[in-house]
Amino acid sequence: MIFQLLGPVLAGDVEMITNSPLVRTLLTAFLVADGKPVTRNGLINLVWQDPPASAADNIRLHVRRLREALASVDLAERLTTIRGGGGEGGGSAYHLLIDPGELDVHIFHERVNQSQSHADKDQIAQAAVQLERALQLWRGPAGTDSRGSQSLARRLDALNEQRLLAWEDLLELRLRLVPPSRITPDLYTLIAESPLRERSHSLLMRALYLSGDTVGALAAYGNARNLLTEELGIDPGPELRRIHQAVIDHNEPAILHFNGRLLPR
Repeated sequence: MIFQLLGPVLAGDVEMITNSPLVRTLLTAFLVADGKPVTRNGLINLVWQDPPASAADNIRLHVRRLREALASVDLAERLTTIRGGGGEGGGSAYHLLIDPGELDVHIFHERVNQSQSHADKDQIAQAAVQLERALQLWRGPAGTDSRGSQSLARRLDALNEQRLLAWEDLLELRLRLVPPSRITPDLYTLIAESPLRERSHSLLMRALYLSGDTVGALAAYGNARNLLTEELGIDPGPELRRIHQAVIDHNEPAILHFNGRLLPR
């Protein structure tokens, strides 16, 4: 693994902390491109929400600075310029060579896929191990030290969403592997980080009930309902309502069953 995007951007295990924010953002733009060439205009649209008049010249300058930074870790040859590769509008394109398995995002996806394969075979413990290994790759929000346009932010947000899904998947598995009280602290942390995720609230309700805290499970539903109403103007979805009714009915089989994306039905 040579390049890392799941946290502060790294190249050759060296954080780009000595370079300008624009150099780090350029590296982030290349990493989200995942080894595909990017036109100069494409880079401009990823780096600036409102590009300055000097944007094209700035890109050329900072690509050169990024190449100098990569040279410090013997990676300068990975960043090449494709003359006339900018499409119909002419200009240049740039290519950061990233082979399969050289970016932490590749390894994250591979481990998540392995976990789903194990879960399909009902190998729950093995699936949990793969998800734990996948989540260990994260050192903070993707591209956390980068500044860029809304387009770049959306790409990074999509990666961060995949981390939250994997975390929920892992806690769903742990609900069946360990005493439920052991996962409630992680669920409170997850909800504090992203408070409008209904699946996280559902998992918390289930963990609390299975820990013997029926009152806490009902209170968790009330908190979720209030958040969704106040922040989004919506009522809880069918899965949250189903778990709420199962708690009221003390229907433990219904609470243990999860109509989710990971576990076999």
